Amino acid sequence: MIIATFAAFLGGQTASAGSPVAIVEDVSESVSGIEFMEYVESGRNIKLGAKGMLILGYLRSCVRETINGGSVTVGKEQSTIQGGKVSRERVECDGGKLQLTLEQASKSAVVVFRKAPRAKKAKPAHKLYGTAPLIRAQKGVREISIQRIDRPGKSIRYAVVNRIVDLAAKGENLERRGVYRVRSGKRQVVVRIDANATSGAGPLVGRLIKF
Repeated sequence: MIIATFAAFLGGQTASAGSPVAIVEDVSESVSGIEFMEYVESGRNIKLGAKGMLILGYLRSCVRETINGGSVTVGKEQSTIQGGKVSRERVECDGGKLQLTLEQASKSAVVVFRKAPRAKKAKPAHKLYGTAPLIRAQKGVREISIQRIDRPGKSIRYAVVNRIVDLAAKGENLERRGVYRVRSGKRQVVVRIDANATSGAGPLVGRLIKF
């Protein structure tokens, strides 16, 4: 972990009120009121106690925080910690585009088409920096399909368990530089895999798809 303040790249545009600013990548069982994969808003206060641990991935700044003990106040691009210790690192993620995609998904159930656009016209919503995406589905989604659309490719279907499909847990990876459509019924989102994306499990903000 790299301990730092990241003042150089914090600032920029701020998140809109009520929108998610970070995702819970891990949390101790002893910490109440917050869960793994939960989205949190700016201003949220989380009490960890003396031995509690929390990992937050910030959607815009791409800051990943590991916090041990104390009280956490979620900010727009990093947290304020009282009575605890924090280590921060900056990871690869698509920053503002990822946050915008999450905001749009929460308001409009991703993108709904009566007729899906042609592959050549489908523009990626954001870029992934991991080849094994973790897909966080909405309630009621039981199955999703993933298909490469920038060149001919078959559609692969996955069962959604507890609202999650994690390709890293399955030992599967998508191809670098590929453009993929994730779909369930009329809902879909298109993403691009970065040319230097890492394989397997990695920071959630680098491989997260909100669906």
